[in-house]
Amino acid sequence: MQMYRVRFAQPMANKKVDHGDCIVCANSSEDARLLVISHLGVRSAEFDISRIKPSLFQISREIIDHSLAGNLATIFDEASESRATFPGITESLPDEFWHTVFAEAIIRAENEEKAIMKLSVAIRRQLTGEQQKRSTKDLNITCDRVDSHPRSPAIERSAIFKEIRIFAGGATRGK
Repeated sequence: MQMYRVRFAQPMANKKVDHGDCIVCANSSEDARLLVISHLGVRSAEFDISRIKPSLFQISREIIDHSLAGNLATIFDEASESRATFPGITESLPDEFWHTVFAEAIIRAENEEKAIMKLSVAIRRQLTGEQQKRSTKDLNITCDRVDSHPRSPAIERSAIFKEIRIFAGGATRGK
């Protein structure tokens, strides 16, 4: 497989031109052209196909004088920032907390996998305000911050005696 840069220009109605520039991995330039035709629906276009040697296409490169975190804050908006834990990047991110999220609904589906997929779509629809599909009923979502409900210390849990009775009689009954 090789990398090819495929540029195309396709005339359209109203004196417009559909112009595109793609990078395609293919066995030959003809295969690259056919991939662009099939995936982008390009029919009667002029093509300019060139092989990229080596198989590397640089998007951008620059020398940065300031700290990485300061530059990332000005280059990227919050939606596209990395959530990785690299030093210098996460300090400018908003504080995040652990949450427990429970979602339940009555879902009509063929199997468990499709039911889970439909539940995730229903949750997205609920959050965006879209109308739910008829295959989802009684959607209930609860979210709670984990650290807002501290657990009782282990000593307190040990100090509370609970009698455990499996069942009356049998091997657990005293003689």
